[in-house]
Amino acid sequence: MLWVSHSVVEHLFDFRGKNEKPILVNYETDHETVNVSAGKFLSLEKKANPGDVLYWDFRTADKDIGFEVRADSEEAVSYQRLDACKQLVKGSFTASKACTFNIKFDNSFSRFTSKTLIYKVWISKAEESKE
Repeated sequence: MLWVSHSVVEHLFDFRGKNEKPILVNYETDHETVNVSAGKFLSLEKKANPGDVLYWDFRTADKDIGFEVRADSEEAVSYQRLDACKQLVKGSFTASKACTFNIKFDNSFSRFTSKTLIYKVWISKAEESKE
């Protein structure tokens, strides 16, 4: 499931939890910033137990980027090229069994343009997700 915001104001807030109360997001301290070179990709791994929730939140400074999530060798979130420079991309996926999530930010389709990616990827443990 992907949630996509469409206004500049929503870029400043992150809605988490069951009561959906906004919290201010400081991208300088809460998120990693990396350069994904032309023709390359960034791959992250997160280990999860049954019921754990993988969350992601990202944007690019300019241009689109490919994105997908795999749980071990199975597709969790299918590959998509997203205009993350125009809108904040947020989402989550719940692990049905113990697995290793592989999160891929893909710029392999670009021959000349690198992408600045600002992202946060984290796991919420099953017992924390129920609260």
